[in-house]
Amino acid sequence: MTVFIFLLRINFSSNFRKMGTLADNIYANLFVMNKLITALIVFISLSNGYSQSFNSLLNELKKQPKQDSVKAYLCIEIAWEYLENNVDSALIYANQALKYAKTTNNVIQLVDAYNVSGNIYRYQSEFDLVINSFNTGLRELDKTEGQYKKYCSVYINLGNVYNSQKKTML
Repeated sequence: MTVFIFLLRINFSSNFRKMGTLADNIYANLFVMNKLITALIVFISLSNGYSQSFNSLLNELKKQPKQDSVKAYLCIEIAWEYLENNVDSALIYANQALKYAKTTNNVIQLVDAYNVSGNIYRYQSEFDLVINSFNTGLRELDKTEGQYKKYCSVYINLGNVYNSQKKTML
């Protein structure tokens, strides 16, 4: 009789542990679902704001007169916005950004313009132009000090290009 009670107790405790595991799994799944729903809501709200912010960038660029440094910044942002949807327009704005950044001699904007240009050329599979754009941006960065984040950004993009081409940077 005691053996039967002992076996019953073991069976009950293992079933109780299984129920705890089941409850943990349900809780974990609800937690993941909550995160997914939150991400979906954020995505929907940002996609609505995307078109508004993009249009405001275009409207801001059309207003006259602006300093060339402001125009360079706006052109860089517009080029990034066009990158995935309209590569030709992105390249036009990137080239305008390069022109404005050169006239103001703003090295950081020049690097940003070369960086977006390189990414545009990558979308067009113009890998020689990609590498040239990123290397030109790095040469411009050599004229400054303390721009470690910019170096990282350009080197990561350059490394991604070399990796996709199965080449080395050396």
